[in-house]
Amino acid sequence: MRKRVYILAKFVIAILVFQILSSRIIANASSSLQGVNILIADFDQISSKSEYVVYSTKYLIEALKPLEEEGIHVEKFEEAIEDDIEARYHGNEYGYQIVLYGWFDLKTDLYNIYIQLIYERDSSGKKEIDSIDNFLMKLTVNDLSCLPPLLIGLIRYQRGEDEEAIASFSSALSYPSKVAIGREVIYLYKGNSHYWQEQKKEAISAYQSALSIEPNLSAAHYNLGIIYGEEGRLDEAVISLQNALALKLDKSISSLQSTMELSPDFAAAHNNLGISYYNQGKIDEAIAEYKVALGLNPNFAEAHNNLGLVYRAQGKIEEAIAEYKRAIEIKSYFAEAYNNLGLAYYGKGMLKEAIAQYQKALKFKPYFAAAHSNLGIAYYDKGWLDEAIAQYQKALKFDSNSAEIHYNLGVAYRAKDKLDETIEELSKAIALKPDLVEAHYNLGAAYRKKGEKEKAINQFEMVIKLLEDGQLRRMAMDNIIKLEE
Repeated sequence: MRKRVYILAKFVIAILVFQILSSRIIANASSSLQGVNILIADFDQISSKSEYVVYSTKYLIEALKPLEEEGIHVEKFEEAIEDDIEARYHGNEYGYQIVLYGWFDLKTDLYNIYIQLIYERDSSGKKEIDSIDNFLMKLTVNDLSCLPPLLIGLIRYQRGEDEEAIASFSSALSYPSKVAIGREVIYLYKGNSHYWQEQKKEAISAYQSALSIEPNLSAAHYNLGIIYGEEGRLDEAVISLQNALALKLDKSISSLQSTMELSPDFAAAHNNLGISYYNQGKIDEAIAEYKVALGLNPNFAEAHNNLGLVYRAQGKIEEAIAEYKRAIEIKSYFAEAYNNLGLAYYGKGMLKEAIAQYQKALKFKPYFAAAHSNLGIAYYDKGWLDEAIAQYQKALKFDSNSAEIHYNLGVAYRAKDKLDETIEELSKAIALKPDLVEAHYNLGAAYRKKGEKEKAINQFEMVIKLLEDGQLRRMAMDNIIKLEE
């Protein structure tokens, strides 16, 4: 008679981690805008774009008086500013957060305003989304009253105060006739703020509004691709990212830039397109995109990590290990790369080395559920059941909805003959993932050992229902036969 035929060898779902660029700051509450400085260049200068205009700068500064109520200092610059390079110079040199320059056109009775943001949003969070090139916004307006809420929104956005930024952007957009050109960029930033607030439906709507005004706004296509990818809408993600890349490439060619001079976000778009291809099972396309990203930016740690994932999926373990190590050389605190390197070592049976990498991942990211789970798996294989259980429990603190972690914890409890705990965890795994066939089998085995015959048979029957063939199905049938004898 087959010994303990119902005991299934440990089933493991190890967690691979993709990495997209990070760019986020989280603010707990809106802060005072006291100390924020805005520079207004002289709009009254003679230029080739318009006739001599008197008082246009004066009217602009008067229109911005509501900013003073927020504590923002607005200062007039006695000279004209010709371009964004000059604007950034004055902003950085004298401590201005925003510089406005441009001209008033008598023929159209419109202000042509360039808004140069001097500081980009802090980079310390989850994922990178795109914004306008060089942080330079161009508006053509027939009424200056839309400017104060727009500028406040941009400042709030830079500081990570997204709820307040959304309200300000909405106010700026509330009078369509006031912004003849540039509304699409306001929608873009409004969408970005919604994204950081985890309001993806509203973010998608804002990006789509931007594209309805300007279909060639690459940043909106790119950000839609990011959100679609996160939501599993992979076909839409690929289309959006391809649109973004095509637009950026066209712009780069028209500017006579060489490949190595393309902006970093161009490489990021290739990286994210590679992720979408990988998730669709298009391995060759994914590899091609990651290699393009690395050609544009050889020190792109995230692309090295993702290329390692593809190589590991192909069974090219040594190549994967090399990519993970390169990612770590570039970014020594890259927890996801340490985790994935640990998985590569685990696949080679190198448990000691795998454990060391998981521990390094947790050193830099203590709340990393995947690394806790994978460390638990390695401990289980070493026979260290208590240590494995402790790691699974920590993983569930950070990811309580992972069916796989509940499953592995249940298997560890079962190895210690803690049947009640086993049943509890396996039941949770099945509730989260009803087709997790191994959980049904092990739950049936636990019920059988407790003497709960009908419950055991029900679980083994689920295994038979879920599987058309295979050893596990035959084992379930054997258990039913023995239970019915």
